[in-house]
Amino acid sequence: AATETISGTTIDAYQDVSVPLGYYIIGEVSGSGSQVSAVMLDTTTAGVTIALKANTPGIEKKIVTSSGLTDYTEGDIGDTVHYQISSKVPDTTGFNSYTYNVSDAISSGLTYQDDLLVFVDMNGSGTFDTGDYDLSDIGGVSFYSVTAPTGYTFLITFENFTQFKAQNNATIGTSTVVAKSLIGKTILIQYSAKINENAIIGDAGNPNGAKLEYSNDPQGSTTTTTVEDKTYTYVTGIDLTKIVAGTSSNPVTLAGATFKLEGVDPTVTNIVVTFVENDALVEGTDTIYYKQADGSYSTTSTGAGATKYERNVQTTTSSYSATATTGADGVLTFNGLSQGTYLLTETDAPDGYMLAAPATIVITWNDPATNPTPIWSYTMDGVEVTTKDGNGEMKINVDNTKGHELPSTGGIGTTIFYIGGLVLIVAAGLLLILRRKGKAT
Repeated sequence: AATETISGTTIDAYQDVSVPLGYYIIGEVSGSGSQVSAVMLDTTTAGVTIALKANTPGIEKKIVTSSGLTDYTEGDIGDTVHYQISSKVPDTTGFNSYTYNVSDAISSGLTYQDDLLVFVDMNGSGTFDTGDYDLSDIGGVSFYSVTAPTGYTFLITFENFTQFKAQNNATIGTSTVVAKSLIGKTILIQYSAKINENAIIGDAGNPNGAKLEYSNDPQGSTTTTTVEDKTYTYVTGIDLTKIVAGTSSNPVTLAGATFKLEGVDPTVTNIVVTFVENDALVEGTDTIYYKQADGSYSTTSTGAGATKYERNVQTTTSSYSATATTGADGVLTFNGLSQGTYLLTETDAPDGYMLAAPATIVITWNDPATNPTPIWSYTMDGVEVTTKDGNGEMKINVDNTKGHELPSTGGIGTTIFYIGGLVLIVAAGLLLILRRKGKAT
């Protein structure tokens, strides 16, 4: 038999198409290829119309900001990121059962705040307000359940979707909501997460993705799963090494330098400080490492002369500043930073060295949507810093110049001062005695 194709007409969802009398097998010849029509064979009834399903379910994941929806954002430790997943209420005509599952996977650098809201956005405002329907309860009917399988933030299993048929004029539960009136309306899934101390630092970003599994054949139980739609949240840091001035080509590092990093920009909140601390050991943790006798570092001891260290992480939660001291390796890392302006001040120099001058650091985040590289850029006192570590984090050396030292306490220098002081006291006493004797005579 010949194949006839209807062309030249845009077929929208739920559109009726008139065809001549006869038998018809309806199949999709262009488009996604994953959706089968609910009507596969029709009769020779005169005036028959066949309803074509032109739309297939989809999903979109976005970050909600004050300026709108986006795929990318930046922040610092403790910041809250608001997420939104959107889809449509499907037409389940022809289905006796219908699978509709939304899964969300969050990175370890983001902590889910357990504030899930799932609703039908009837007026398209993007917020839950008057006239919208909370899908946890419409007239006593719940349309979803939530679980948290391994590897996922949550899995939303939608239920009772077979009510959403184009010819169903019944109301939902005890409500006055007609089931078919929701078909094609936007389902919004909203929740928030906080950036935590496990956030990926630098250019990679912290991903958060969602995907949809849905039924695609009313005659069977097969499903289609969409490609995961991802968003990314970016965090950066400053990798600082304290060195002796003039040794940048072959750095001589300095322990005992204390630095304070302050967020000058009011958008800067929490700062995570990472530094090497001696004699603060936590047995059995993977944060311990060893400085070997030859000066190299490893995670296992190579024998005599090896010194234990551990990586110590501190997070400030009540101020816009953090202070820490360089350890044996001279390295100090301020992590979990957002874009903004920072003041770096050395508050205590190693013994025998002068304080370095304060420096103003400006961190700029470049939105990958409009300016993909570099993700982060930095200046220090107005000069661009192009040196970065492997993650795209700012990497700087801070020089210390040797200063003039007073003789050390307890050394021979103080002994000389003591002797000199006693001589002066004795001389002053003798002078006083001689003056009194002179007056007496």
